[in-house]
Amino acid sequence: MDHRKALLGVCLGVVLVVAFAIRPGNYFLGAEQPESPATTSVRPPPTDGSTVFQGHELSVRAIGETQFTDQTKKVAVETHREHAFGHMVYVTEAGAVAAVQGPSNFEIRWGLHADGSRSTFRFSPYRGTAWRLLFANNRSFWRPLRDSETLPLGDYDIRLLEAKDKGAWIIRINRRTGKTWELVDDEWLAVDESE
Repeated sequence: MDHRKALLGVCLGVVLVVAFAIRPGNYFLGAEQPESPATTSVRPPPTDGSTVFQGHELSVRAIGETQFTDQTKKVAVETHREHAFGHMVYVTEAGAVAAVQGPSNFEIRWGLHADGSRSTFRFSPYRGTAWRLLFANNRSFWRPLRDSETLPLGDYDIRLLEAKDKGAWIIRINRRTGKTWELVDDEWLAVDESE
């Protein structure tokens, strides 16, 4: 067996063992996750497979080949995002597989404001969906924030900014495209980029 294939197999095995060891519930592709009150309105990414993220054609030089030419071998590679754990999985046309830890499925952003109030948000960096943490009737709960449009898959982040004259200013950005939204009355409104 080629030593590169053996190394890829060992790496994939280690990633899967670590993933099972650190994830509560030990869910894997196709497994149903229990429904929680926080996810009933806006569901998390599906756990029934992966999403093809990108396709690439890579030029790979042979041993002794110093320059890339028209004769340089080309290899097709697909990138998949595995939803249960968030790993990025790379598969070649020959069936070789590599896996790396992808972005988190969820993150938290919070801020303290000049008036002493607090804002806390949970969001999916991959999908862009977000929730605000609220407190009512002696309990905390996540309320989904509305979107003015359907979001593409991306690399999203939320920033809480404090402006003396405006109060809290909450911005979401897709770091892949640079597109931004401002949170107004719990709805994400796209920032005009026409100028």
